[in-house]
Amino acid sequence: ETDGIFDNIKDFVDKYNTLIKSANEEVTESKYRDYKPLTDEQREAMTDKQIEQWEAKAKSGLLRSDSTLQNGLAEMRLDLYSTVTIDGKKYQLADFGIETSSYEDQGKFGKLVIKDEAKLKQKITENPSLVAKLFNADSTSTITNSSTGKTIKNPEEQGIARRLKDTLNKMQTQISKQAGTESSVSSSFAIGKSLNEIETNISNMKTKLDDIESRYYKKFSALDTALEKLNSQSSYLTSMLGSSTS
Repeated sequence: ETDGIFDNIKDFVDKYNTLIKSANEEVTESKYRDYKPLTDEQREAMTDKQIEQWEAKAKSGLLRSDSTLQNGLAEMRLDLYSTVTIDGKKYQLADFGIETSSYEDQGKFGKLVIKDEAKLKQKITENPSLVAKLFNADSTSTITNSSTGKTIKNPEEQGIARRLKDTLNKMQTQISKQAGTESSVSSSFAIGKSLNEIETNISNMKTKLDDIESRYYKKFSALDTALEKLNSQSSYLTSMLGSSTS
């Protein structure tokens, strides 16, 4: 049982780190402003390989400095750093031999590191239920969100995997509000409103606007896909830890 729970946690750590690495690369990826979308005439004068290389440059940096992604990454780091209150006592990942890499660790900022495998396995052996709660505890108390005024589950009592899932769901909601969905970028969304206004007032820019809309969709679609992957892993860890201790 100890090895099973340990392997579940290690698998989650690996997949979480893969997503963090990808997200960090996206928000810092170079943007090549000289590489504009190709016209039909330009495409006809280029080979398939040249077109592929050009478009790779043109698409580079679509998520550079993206505020939704940057804020989400910061909130996920907070989800990991913050203590989890279990049965009235506060715990954090470091108590179980798991830490987060520092800013000085180039390319690894925000990643999870199992610093002490022996310590983690000992904790699992001594109290597997406690380890499971660290990740998948579901708060039984509520608080009022100071920003929205809504009643929410007490985040201090939420397990880390549940916190991450909540953060990812919030990010996906923000993306939908900003960009809409693949089937509809209507006037109810910020980008849709902007496009409608511009199309009404500057009809001769239609071609350029179509390209902007396409780029925005690709941008937010790429982010949404990345978030879904981590959301899935959070759900996976929650279910696996629950089954391991049942």
